[in-house]
Amino acid sequence: MSFRGGGIRTWVVQRVSALYMLFYLISALALFILETPRDYYTLHALLGQPLANTATLVFGIALISHMWVGMRDVLMDYVRDDGIRFMLLAITAVSCVGVGVWFVRILFRAGLT
Repeated sequence: MSFRGGGIRTWVVQRVSALYMLFYLISALALFILETPRDYYTLHALLGQPLANTATLVFGIALISHMWVGMRDVLMDYVRDDGIRFMLLAITAVSCVGVGVWFVRILFRAGLT
């Protein structure tokens, strides 16, 4: 089995991103249970720490890559017409880029990056 094939690569991306997102969400939930932020400024200070900031940015990258691979696989499997499939894949790609820009913009606006 070669890693150069498209199927195994997307499978690995899907599984690794899912595991990271699960780890991030469990960690964030545990952190919020142990150290509940009382207001916006406490939450901002908590997320402004370099480790939390980097973990949140990696979460966004994992989320977008997971979303792309999942939607791409569904469209490739169920949309038979090449033109419609291409259009839907293009819309999905633009949406993924939009979500990524929006995510980074939120982090920058909050001063977290």
